[in-house]
Amino acid sequence: MALSEQSRAIFLDAVSWARRHFVEILLAALFALPFAYFVGAYLEHPDPFTLYVVADAGTLNETVDLFRTKEKVIARIGDVDVRVVLETLTDNNQETAQKMAQYLSNQPDTLMVIGSGRSQLVEKSLPIYFTARPQVPYLATVASDDDLLKDCNEQCYEWTVGRSMRKVRFVPLLQLSPTNKIQAASAVEFAIENGKHRFLIVLGNDTVNKSYEENLVMEYEASIQEAAKEGAIQVNKYEVDRLPDEESLKNMNPECVLYAGNYGEAQTLFTKLSRMKSVNHQILMIVSDPVIQTRPSPTQLSQEFQAQNQDSVLDLRFTHQAFASDYNSKVSTYDRDAFAIATALIRDLNDRGVDLECNSRRCCISILPRTPAEILSV
Repeated sequence: MALSEQSRAIFLDAVSWARRHFVEILLAALFALPFAYFVGAYLEHPDPFTLYVVADAGTLNETVDLFRTKEKVIARIGDVDVRVVLETLTDNNQETAQKMAQYLSNQPDTLMVIGSGRSQLVEKSLPIYFTARPQVPYLATVASDDDLLKDCNEQCYEWTVGRSMRKVRFVPLLQLSPTNKIQAASAVEFAIENGKHRFLIVLGNDTVNKSYEENLVMEYEASIQEAAKEGAIQVNKYEVDRLPDEESLKNMNPECVLYAGNYGEAQTLFTKLSRMKSVNHQILMIVSDPVIQTRPSPTQLSQEFQAQNQDSVLDLRFTHQAFASDYNSKVSTYDRDAFAIATALIRDLNDRGVDLECNSRRCCISILPRTPAEILSV
């Protein structure tokens, strides 16, 4: 009983004290709550956004090393870090690329994807990235097919209002490499400028990038036809494993061989052509980017592609001058530039203003550039 009276007395004293100091208690609460919020926000740093880099299996070591040097925090969106994470496919099967696309599309931290891979695998992956909501922005570095969206349906697109104030269909895709159409036109133009008018087309047999080979060959043919007024003529077209004998090839009298395919088959073709004695002219062989991307080492092609017959001289060139630069620097220009472009896009996000409470990809993707014109102006 005495204890109960004592407790009652203490309670009454506390109530009396609270009444006398009500203003001080109220002010303390008003200042303490915001302070606690900001201290909590500072101590509990939000989870980072991630810029994922997806590389094909067998990607050149120099390119992989470049990607690994970027695996760190490269920027911030508001108070949230943006980090780079490299994901390398275990093999170059279509299903593997699609599983990776599904995995990254489902990750809440995914901000955008840089894809360093074959056109065919990119084409099979893009429908997954672009049917996700919100869509996953994709920067294609070395894929060069004219239409990387060939497997996309209407669900891949969103409607947006462009700078012309007209509604346009939109997908967040930025293709950095020159398309096959541009490469083919460049190759044929270079050959003609160097006095080569008789073209033999050879395509490889790369089953994991067949769409690329077929598309580039189609553009080779179109470019030769377009240059017919300048004397260009297509003498024939073959798959690399169905080439006729050397005597038949000599009788065709090709002045320029346009090749679409990977490194190994290009080496086979080079060896076959180098055995053909060229009496009246020098044969020009023009190869495309996959020859660089699929070579097993950074050794100069001039050392790897040696003519067995020293009386025969075979001039080796690339479909586009950018690939000659890649060959010399041993790293793809477009793989390197992708990070600068991604950083510019992130800077644009900050310039437009970022919701500080945004802690997921779905908040930030909504303020990415929504039209191709906006992306290209970055």
